[in-house]
Amino acid sequence: EFVSVALDARPTKNWSLKFDAEAIRQDSVEQASIRIPNPVNGTITLPRLPDPRRLLTAPWARYQAEARNVVLRSDYALTDRWVFTAELGYAQTERPARQFTQVQNYDLATGQGQALTFAQCCQDYTNRYGRAEVAGSFTLGGTTHDVTVRYAANQREQTSGAFAQYTQPQNLYSPVTLVQQFPALPATSTRSRIHDRGFYVFD
Repeated sequence: EFVSVALDARPTKNWSLKFDAEAIRQDSVEQASIRIPNPVNGTITLPRLPDPRRLLTAPWARYQAEARNVVLRSDYALTDRWVFTAELGYAQTERPARQFTQVQNYDLATGQGQALTFAQCCQDYTNRYGRAEVAGSFTLGGTTHDVTVRYAANQREQTSGAFAQYTQPQNLYSPVTLVQQFPALPATSTRSRIHDRGFYVFD
C-alpha cells in the first residue's frame, strides 16, 4: 500500500515552497534465502536452481513494515544571482515483526538440508535531516565564481529488539511446509544513534 503527495507553492515572486510526503505499508510473504556452500579446494559449487514457484518457508513467514517520509523545502531568491535554500526531512520505518528463513547445510544432489529461521520484533529506524544553503555567482578579476555555502545535519536512530532462532528440516528441491514456532524473545533491545554535521564551502 502506498500513498504520496507533492505540493508546490509560490507565496511571492522570489519565494517558492515544496512539500513531499509519502506513506508505505508492506505485508507480504518473504521467500527464504539460500546460503552459498563453503568453498572446497578454492571452488564453490552452487546447487541447481530451485523452482521459484515453490515456497521454501511458509505463509506465516511475513515481512511487515511501515514507512513515512516527509520533506519540506524553501527557496528564496535574494538577488538575480543568489538563492537561499532551507530544507527539513523526516523518515521513519517500523517493522513490528519478522521471521526470516535461510536454507543451509544442504546436500547439493538431494537438496536435503536445514531451514534456519530468525524471529525478531520491534525494529524502528528514524532519520532527521536539515540543511541551509546559500548559492550564487560573482565575477572577480575577469573570472566567474559559482559559490555554495552549506550547513547540513543528519541524525539517524535505530532500535532493534532481541531475536531468537530455530532450525527445521527443509529440502531445496522438494520443499515441505515449515511449522511456525514461537521462541521466547529476551526483553532486551539495542539502540544506536549517529549524528553527522557538516559545513561546506564550494567555489
